[in-house]
Amino acid sequence: MSGQTESTQARLQRALVLHKGGAIAEAGILYRGVLIDDPTNADALHLLGLTYKSADRLDEALSSIRAAVTLKPDFADAHYNLGNTFASLGRSPEAIASFREALELDPNHLLAAYNLGNILRDRGDLEGAADAFRAALGARSDYAEARHNLANVLKSLNQLDAAIVEYRRTLALKPNLAEAHYNLGLALLLTGAMEEGLAQYEWRWSVDGFPTPPRNFPQPLWDGRRVTGEALLIHAEQAFGDAIQFCRYLPLIAGRARRIILECRRPLIGLMSTLPGVDLVVEAGTPLPAFDLHAPLLSLPRIVGTRLGTIPANVPYLHADSSKVTRWRARRDKRFTVGLIWAGNRKPDPGRTIGLAGMDPLLAIPGVRFVALQRELDPGDAERLAALGNKLDHWGAEFADFADVAAALEAVDLAISIDTGPAHLAGALGRPIWVCLPFSPDWRWLMTRADSPWYPSMTLYRQARRGDWAPVIARVADDLRRKIAATTL
Repeated sequence: MSGQTESTQARLQRALVLHKGGAIAEAGILYRGVLIDDPTNADALHLLGLTYKSADRLDEALSSIRAAVTLKPDFADAHYNLGNTFASLGRSPEAIASFREALELDPNHLLAAYNLGNILRDRGDLEGAADAFRAALGARSDYAEARHNLANVLKSLNQLDAAIVEYRRTLALKPNLAEAHYNLGLALLLTGAMEEGLAQYEWRWSVDGFPTPPRNFPQPLWDGRRVTGEALLIHAEQAFGDAIQFCRYLPLIAGRARRIILECRRPLIGLMSTLPGVDLVVEAGTPLPAFDLHAPLLSLPRIVGTRLGTIPANVPYLHADSSKVTRWRARRDKRFTVGLIWAGNRKPDPGRTIGLAGMDPLLAIPGVRFVALQRELDPGDAERLAALGNKLDHWGAEFADFADVAAALEAVDLAISIDTGPAHLAGALGRPIWVCLPFSPDWRWLMTRADSPWYPSMTLYRQARRGDWAPVIARVADDLRRKIAATTL
């Protein structure tokens, strides 16, 4: 071995020590020094690229790591880091190709398999993601993160039994992994296993980024016991639909405390004021009255011991303002009137929308008066609504809160909706509602059923293939035609 080669190796080793110690800039200087003497040193090019990536100089990182794999095509780690750089640049197809190249060269490259699984999952290739996570586990069976991600993908593929097995294996490796407990709970609830599912669901408060922050009140959590001399605060959480679905528990627990206080967001205040058994409804973010105990709203099913066969489904448990209902009914004619809702909140679930254009097969059905109960419109919806003219009257534009939505739902003969808050409201009012569900549904809808134990007036229409709404709407259209024919006999 020559003195020059030894000097190059020594500088690379010193640079690596600095690099691993966080002295990125200093390591970069040494790598560049090596490349001045040896411009074709693939190791130095690769490592220099990593310093650029750490500094968010992604184009330079890409150039340097690409040069490394050009000089050394069988360099698995460089292909892997090339994939990471492409991913950081948002160039997913090239990232996938680089991760796959790394795995071709080294089938046991744990991180290449894991990152490939993540990017395939994010692009909707769930089967490919599952294979990649299995490859990662083949390289290291105790990699809890890969096992957890595999479980999540299997759950999204509706392979619930397999997902539950993988969640349990994950927890055997990391017993305090909150996300795995929470996701296990969701999978169990989808199968109807409510006792364990609701217990695991309580881990939601330890999940990073959970949409509702935990409330750290000095007052203790309520455990369900009768406390007739004390005031109990129930605080709503998560989305509007969650509050509407689970407020049904408040009349059931009304006799267990001296006073029941419900805290919820402003758009629900008027609606929740119709709920029996609630002494006071307060707006979230405003000062709270005195209370002695508290509980999150979605913990009530666990607290009262709900099982699949004991879900409280006495509807209606919410009520619309009669004067508002009268005003909306005055807007309709003698035709069978259907309210349409075609989009939910995309932030937690971008697949939970059909889109206004997806409603066209319904709008073509004669003899029906259609009204849009959609409040917020996507880009292009306003123009499309204008083009439809009297085929679709936009009632939703006039909604100020959920009390208005409730009155409109009372004024239509049937609502057809995506899984969103107004769908829950129709069910809570006992109004006829047909709900279109994505392939991997929320836990409360269970699996395969066309009915809901939560809402007796609800019919469920499920996707058979991910993202394919056309067959769902076709079934809805067929059933609507039959319903119209039956009502005109």
